[in-house]
Amino acid sequence: MTVTLLVADPGWRRVRGLNGRLKKAAKLALERGGCSHGTFTLLLADDAKLQSLNMTFRAKDKPTNVLSFPADREGYLGDVAMAYGVFGLVGFLAQIVVGMEARLLPMFASRREMPWRYGQDLVFLLWLFGVPSLAGGLALDRVPFVSAGAWCLLVATICDAFNVTRVLRHAFTTSA
Repeated sequence: MTVTLLVADPGWRRVRGLNGRLKKAAKLALERGGCSHGTFTLLLADDAKLQSLNMTFRAKDKPTNVLSFPADREGYLGDVAMAYGVFGLVGFLAQIVVGMEARLLPMFASRREMPWRYGQDLVFLLWLFGVPSLAGGLALDRVPFVSAGAWCLLVATICDAFNVTRVLRHAFTTSA
């Protein structure tokens, strides 16, 4: 099995080892999907390229994160194109959604009613630093800001998961 990797946007090159990991992941996915032979191409492009492809093949004049094109000949599995900018935005928005869902219930409870409300305050501070740091790092192309923001959001998400467990345990033990 052969995976051809075309890197058209330099943003993709900033992630160390990404090319090797993508090829390995693609081969593993194909093997697990029952495709043990054949070739396909993975294009790592920018938003403008995917917007152009999206317009040409789907009549949608906007960028998208991923486009896939089925094969038209024997032994060739097809093409996949991914946009660097849209991937960053989608990941950023997903982080916000995941982080905010655990924040709604504790907002309406007092510190006495919520066993881990101080932890919620810590999570809020991590998000307060992490989101602008990640967004600014992506916008200004500054890897240390992206890294710091991502770590803050990761720790905040882990704390949120712990908090949700405590909130649910508290809700079910007090209502029974």
